[in-house]
Amino acid sequence: MDEPFAALDAISKRIMQKELLRIWQQFRMTIVYITHDVGEAVLLGQKVAMMRKGPASSIKEEFAIECPYPRKPTDEVVTAIYARVEASLQDEVGVSLYAA
Repeated sequence: MDEPFAALDAISKRIMQKELLRIWQQFRMTIVYITHDVGEAVLLGQKVAMMRKGPASSIKEEFAIECPYPRKPTDEVVTAIYARVEASLQDEVGVSLYAA
């Protein structure tokens, strides 16, 4: 799935995320989900693979997410993994989100 919810408003996106999780829980099939939204990846995924930048891209790092569903953005495991992915992403692009 290549950014299937990217063009949705926030409420519709949340509804579709819940529906995707419901379908996955029913059928337990592998889904490869591509998104630029780190929060969405951490909330939905069991594993997040971060790509390297550039035209000859490859997987830079993988993050296992061992947190039961449903997840909330405020869950301790979710926030910790989000911070690790964000730090790795900043390292990859060479930009700090918090620098003045």
